[in-house]
Parts: sequence; structure tokens; C-alpha cells
Amino acid sequence: MSEDDPAGEVPANPETVRRIANHIEQNIGEVSLVLDERESSLVHIALQVVAPTQEANFYTVVTAGMSDKPMTAPPSAAPFKYAELLICLPPWWPMTMEALAKDENYWPLALLKKLARYPHRHNTWLFYGHTVPNGEPPTAFGGNTRMSAAILSVPLLFGQKLWKLIVSPEKEISFFSVIPIYAEERDFAMNNDSEGLLDLLNDNGVTELLDVARRNECLKN
Repeated sequence: MSEDDPAGEVPANPETVRRIANHIEQNIGEVSLVLDERESSLVHIALQVVAPTQEANFYTVVTAGMSDKPMTAPPSAAPFKYAELLICLPPWWPMTMEALAKDENYWPLALLKKLARYPHRHNTWLFYGHTVPNGEPPTAFGGNTRMSAAILSVPLLFGQKLWKLIVSPEKEISFFSVIPIYAEERDFAMNNDSEGLLDLLNDNGVTELLDVARRNECLKN
């Protein structure tokens, strides 16, 4: 995936940020850090960060802004045309501004932002089970991993109340988790079905909590 669009003056929607922050705090925890954008294209994405706690010993990063515009969902999926994304990072993940200047630390956050713009850039939609490669042919997200694509799931580390935020009768925001995957795992999803891959990942304990060196569940021995 590449940022093909020039940066522009796309302002943040304070109401979106407020509602999503409240939803996060009710269902995940207190937002301790907001990584905002100086310049934006298509939509303004603010990354809401919940720090590790004793009960949930990992960072949770959630987008706020993807849902400012509806995705181009098919008529049968009209209730799912608004979405936000999240990923979880281990408690040792470097989260200082200095550390995030390095690609090997920033790529999970860059992935969230690129995926948040993906449906608006390509007039499509993202939903449970959809996979998106990191370019064609896919390349590794960073120097610290061989994973080169992502699949969307429902958040597995939180209660189902997180999965949906009702803004109005006309707008419901779905929250999907982002799970980075290997090329062989994406091939499995493309040749079989995405739900089969998600079942395989879930059966082996793979969730939205990133492990950059986890076992490839579809690698042939």
C-alpha cells in the first residue's frame, strides 16, 4: 500500500474524536496518548492509544476518523459502511516520538492509517475477513517481520460492546481488528476462504495482539 494522495487540509471532526474516545474509555480503557496528523488526505486520522494496564498488559491503538466518510459498501451491507480499526502492541513496544520515527517501530501505526484510507481511496469497503496486501507483489511491513498483508477480524481481546458504536439511526460504526499475516496465510485465504484462515489463526491463539515473529500457520514443512 502506498500513500498516493497528496497531503491536504482535511480537518479533524471533533465530534467523531469525542464519541470514539468515549467508546474506547468505556470498553477498553483510558486514552493516554493521541497521535494526531499535521497533514491529512481523504480523512483525518487520529490514533487513540490506551496504555498497558495490569488487567490488559498491552497497548491498544484505535483509529478515529475513518468513519467520517461512508465506505462504498454493497447495498446488502449498508449498515457496515462506517468503520474504525484497531491493533494491539506488546507492552515493551517503543512508543516514544523518537522511537516511532523508526520504520520498524512505526509500521503497525502506519498500517492502521493506510487501511483507514484504503476504502476511501479505492471506492471500496473493508469488512470482517477482508485481506489487504502490502503492495503487489506484497513486501514485508518492516525489517523486524516477514508479514506482508493484513486481515480484518472482530476484536477478540475485548467484549462485544466494543464492536459497534451507534451514533444515530443512520450511522453505526463497526470496529474491526487488524491482524498482520504472512504471504502463505493470505494465499490460503485467497484460495480457500478468509473465515477459514481466521478460524485457523484463532485456533492457534493469534489475535490482534501483534507478535512480529509469530509462527506462520500456513508455512509448509
